[in-house]
Amino acid sequence: MAWAVDDLVLVNKNLPGSVLSPRAPMSRAEAVHLLRQYDCLVEGHPAQLYHFDPDSIQKIAFSLQEETFSVTDPSEIQRFVETINGFSYTGQHTPAGAGGWAPFCATLWFKTAGILPQTLFISPNGIGEYYIVSPDQPYFTAEWFQSFQPDV
Repeated sequence: MAWAVDDLVLVNKNLPGSVLSPRAPMSRAEAVHLLRQYDCLVEGHPAQLYHFDPDSIQKIAFSLQEETFSVTDPSEIQRFVETINGFSYTGQHTPAGAGGWAPFCATLWFKTAGILPQTLFISPNGIGEYYIVSPDQPYFTAEWFQSFQPDV
């Protein structure tokens, strides 16, 4: 559970029995997330990262290096969300802080007022700090990402 201590989720009390306790009060959702992280990172079972509902998304704004474009077609939103929802991670690295770089960026804008847009930083084998080890083939290819770009 060193990863949980390193991520500032748990604290080692150095008491008899090597007790780990939450650093602060923890909600049930946070406890479930912690157990899911344990199952993925320690036990080695891939974990689904997102479960977006394509019907709740109004548009997706893409950024590919210097180029930006948006998609509002429901079938294209569905295609993007299916791939994102299908991504299961097998590892996580601690983010280095601001200034990280990913070759692809997608911001999901939701139809419901009050829900903030969510930006995904996508690399060939990961989303943000979550990744899958795949020596054979990247999960997110440049061709897949570029396939959302409208014809010019």
